[in-house]
Amino acid sequence: MLLFSRGLHESVKNQLQKEWKRPQPTELYKKTLGIIGFGAIGERIGYVGTCLGMYVIGLKKHLDTKKNAHELLPPERLDELLQRSDFVVVSLPLTKETEHLISERELTLMKKTAYLINISRGNVICEPDLIKALQNKEIAGAGLDVFAEEPLLVESPLWMKDTVVITPHYAGSTPEYFNRAIDIFCENLKRFLHNEPMINVVDKKRGY
Repeated sequence: MLLFSRGLHESVKNQLQKEWKRPQPTELYKKTLGIIGFGAIGERIGYVGTCLGMYVIGLKKHLDTKKNAHELLPPERLDELLQRSDFVVVSLPLTKETEHLISERELTLMKKTAYLINISRGNVICEPDLIKALQNKEIAGAGLDVFAEEPLLVESPLWMKDTVVITPHYAGSTPEYFNRAIDIFCENLKRFLHNEPMINVVDKKRGY
């Protein structure tokens, strides 16, 4: 979001071409951030958004908390979130319910000035529909860390889009990742030995 709002992707391209051009930057302050999937990751994104002065709308199946969001909406109000948001961040697991959740219809509901960011799973968004929306300038751009097929095929039109920022599925990567995973394991081992409820439990019926 910072990269798009400040035109940093344009400045990097201009630097490589040794061109002194100024993008037209905007602000994140008072912009609306819509987060589709307001679990642990979504809540953290919401926290960062509120710190930047954004208005945060979260979409969540179970409206059991309003932490780090100004509004929480149920899944049936997805259209409203898309219509109101300046930045839409997808933070969902891939299930039968979420596959191609964002397709042509949903993309046309977004503002033409809005950006779509996917850090969940590639198939939550219908990739051909996203390419079409970008080509028709139905949205301003996209930040994509995940794709329907990985590595992204060299012939994909997404590579050539100036309004698309591609990262190779490493949004969650950090040198501290495994240390934190071990901390969770150790905490759960302690809870297991004391017959206490464990954290980060996967519901196999839900698929996440």
